Amino acid sequence: MSNESLSELDLDKRELNKENSSKSEGIDHSDLEDLRIRPGKVDMPRIDRKNQVSFVKDVTKPLNPDLIYQCVLKREKRGLFGSYVYQLFSEGDEEPILIATTDSSIFSTKFTIIETVTGNKIGLIESNMTSLIYDVNGHDSSFVIEYEENFLGRHGARTFRLIFNEDKVYISKPPVFINGEYYQDLHNIDALPSIKNFICVSKFDFAKEVCILARTESDSFILQIQNPFSIFIAFSLSLTSLHTGLLHR
Repeated sequence: MSNESLSELDLDKRELNKENSSKSEGIDHSDLEDLRIRPGKVDMPRIDRKNQVSFVKDVTKPLNPDLIYQCVLKREKRGLFGSYVYQLFSEGDEEPILIATTDSSIFSTKFTIIETVTGNKIGLIESNMTSLIYDVNGHDSSFVIEYEENFLGRHGARTFRLIFNEDKVYISKPPVFINGEYYQDLHNIDALPSIKNFICVSKFDFAKEVCILARTESDSFILQIQNPFSIFIAFSLSLTSLHTGLLHR
């Protein structure tokens, strides 16, 4: 049963009020120029749909290091209990690349990731009872995503770690604080304020942005992905950010 509620909308409105407050105070964001990492060329992922093998290879392999790949992630409520279904598209395409279904309670959730050539499962994400730790198992990779407690969004932007091993760890990029409010540079994305927005970087190199999720409409998000992430890894991380639990706001 879906946990998305008015509390999520209230929290995002709080972020909107924060941003409007910052603008009204006349903050000169040009002061942040040295903190911004300029994005490279943005392209759309091209997936070989000839068969399941070629398709799965394309969505699970590390992406071209010279490009930023942009997708659109959409969600909609379906079924008797209004559970969310998530679909990832290459921009401009009508056929999704990946689909995820959910089985959630107020405490935990499970995502099943499905490839769209044969409709078979290629990944599973399961949370613990607090929805703060997620075990991700895919075609050829397994990793853990850990969130800090954020009861009722009291800490603002969510904080996470994505762990492959002790030498390969990615984190949510810490925001810049100005006059008590936080700022995330989402570059050229025309985004809505949301606690679900994130910039993911290497723990060992904050300049290496590997994934950005930004809300553009109520149920639509831009997902930008860079090497060494794959489409599957970025989609999995985004799903955990979009889930709302009691301690995960």
